Amino acid sequence: MVGRATTRGVQQSALSKSLAPPTKWSYLKLILWSVVFSFVAFVAYIRVVMTSPPPVSSLPVKIYVAVAPLLFIFLFVLVWRHNHSTYQQKYSQWDDSYICERCGTVGSFTA
Repeated sequence: MVGRATTRGVQQSALSKSLAPPTKWSYLKLILWSVVFSFVAFVAYIRVVMTSPPPVSSLPVKIYVAVAPLLFIFLFVLVWRHNHSTYQQKYSQWDDSYICERCGTVGSFTA
């Protein structure tokens, strides 16, 4: 038998996962999820319009046009606030911490 295999992956211990530095939240993910949600809402509305008899209400579109930008702005502010305050605090705590290589205890230099 002749064969060939390629594997990819990451093996990470529970300790290394718990000691990983904090991460910033992604603005790109927020935008992509907003686009996906808008597309799904658009498809759902078109499906309702196509299956219901005339006259079809435009109220759902008006509500979406009013609520979606407010929700996006709220989530954008939440991500911005996390990246500029919460992340900075968590990163400084992580940066000031150490691990005892003998017992595995995590401590802080500032405590």
